[in-house]
Amino acid sequence: FETDGLMGRLDPSLPPPRIFKSPVVSGEELDRMRSVETVVREGRVTSVQKGTVVLDRGSLDFSTGDTLLVDCMMEHESAFVDISDEFTIFEPGRITLGPLTSYYNPSGSAARIAFLECALDDDDSKNGCCYFVRGKQYSRPTPEYMVGMTYMEAKSIEALMKVEGGGKFYLSSRTFSESPQHHKFGMIRLLWSMYGPKKLAVFSERLFRKIESKGYSDVDHCWGIETLISQEVEP
Repeated sequence: FETDGLMGRLDPSLPPPRIFKSPVVSGEELDRMRSVETVVREGRVTSVQKGTVVLDRGSLDFSTGDTLLVDCMMEHESAFVDISDEFTIFEPGRITLGPLTSYYNPSGSAARIAFLECALDDDDSKNGCCYFVRGKQYSRPTPEYMVGMTYMEAKSIEALMKVEGGGKFYLSSRTFSESPQHHKFGMIRLLWSMYGPKKLAVFSERLFRKIESKGYSDVDHCWGIETLISQEVEP
């Protein structure tokens, strides 16, 4: 995958990482990140004090007047999938990131949430466009979980397309691998994939019917979507 340009490491000279966090970036953006010369590898941040970032194995001083600190750490390695039944992204005065509405794509999930925050007025409508695997009983990263993630992302895309400007956002955002800008022949190839022999345009409908009719013999649930829908219909 790395040789073909599908995946990349910030530092190819280091051993392969043990955790894959799946951000979506362009080759140019990856090259720009690799150009950063000051890299500190002293473990995770344990606290931030005035003018000092305390790490597992040392500390890093900074100027409070001209430094912006951005927290990009995961709380734990299963933070994307270990989501409780009650988790809500949009609340009054608060947006809580965490679950993936795009399959192994935190960049796309965050971009989608930002778009919904700007495009819709109330939290119920925003949450109604965010489908994700929810419930600790479904949090184990198994092949079954992969099917659930695909299902939830398809539901999120379906909801996004009903929001004014949603389709344009989805097709033009670099954070989504489906965007024509990432593929040779662009929109022509996308249309061929959607309506040609592969017929991806009807894949979501077939998947919805299969799952919601309990068509899989070893799956008797919908990966927590029941709790999401129950919130939508509450008066």
